[in-house]
Amino acid sequence: MTRLNSFCCRLSALILLLAVTMVMTAPVAAQSPHTEWDKLSPMQKGEIYLLRKKPAQALDTFRNIWRQEPHNHYAVRGIVRAYQVADQLDESQAFFQKFVNDNPEAAPAWYGLGYTYYQMGRYPESKVPLKRAVELDPNLALAWNALGAALTQLKDYETAVKYVKRAIGLHPSEVMFFRNLKMIYQRKGTPQEFENEYRYHLKSGNTAVAKQYGLVMAQNFRQKSFSEYAGGNQRKAIELTREMLQVYMEINHITGVVAAHFSLGLLLEEAGALEEAHSEYREVLKINPNHLQAREKIRALEEKITDPIFLISF
Repeated sequence: MTRLNSFCCRLSALILLLAVTMVMTAPVAAQSPHTEWDKLSPMQKGEIYLLRKKPAQALDTFRNIWRQEPHNHYAVRGIVRAYQVADQLDESQAFFQKFVNDNPEAAPAWYGLGYTYYQMGRYPESKVPLKRAVELDPNLALAWNALGAALTQLKDYETAVKYVKRAIGLHPSEVMFFRNLKMIYQRKGTPQEFENEYRYHLKSGNTAVAKQYGLVMAQNFRQKSFSEYAGGNQRKAIELTREMLQVYMEINHITGVVAAHFSLGLLLEEAGALEEAHSEYREVLKINPNHLQAREKIRALEEKITDPIFLISF
């Protein structure tokens, strides 16, 4: 089996696992009233409708949320995205334009109009409503972020960085803003700035902000690792996975650490480095003794490794 075929098999298995999980958790009439679906918040239900390409249901959900919570900016973002999925951004523009005409002091609606223009690719036009949104509500982080994204498209990178960092300052737990910041530095031609800022916050003890930087960096390493592996560059994939692990360890993201150790074990095992793979699976069990896949991998490896030092009972 080739490396690419092996990768595709594992990917297919993952997709199958996710599909089975969705079936198991999907609401059905035979279940009790307290289904998994019922436990979701309206915002979560709206996001799921978007993922399932059901824009009409998503639009109804986000509009209802906005009626009940006029300052819920994420509901406004959801409305625009629902129109986008439905390929009806013209209707989104008309909806928010009418709203701001009737309610000129409604900052979320100005944000919705500006964000609509942004999604339409009308970047110069998006600036005016977005700037109006932050004038009316300087704490509207999503508008600052969208404004930064629009200015990036217009190649005003310095101002874009300033605005996205304003959004981060208002809402430092929103990883989307950090992804946007990384994208701006890449477009600007100075990608190292993102890691430099990560190191600065890490050294300064600003762990909350450093964690968000780190999550974006780790995700980038993971994507690059998948790409290298699919291209047959196993050694580079292992190297990138090690870098991902290092970042997860630095920000103390335990779930990420476990996943990285296990992924590294898989790559090393396929590369024939059985002792190193065994070590990685052992690291998984040190953190999560109930990790069944790691335990099974160790047992399988012990049948291949003849060195008595590895014949350990679990």
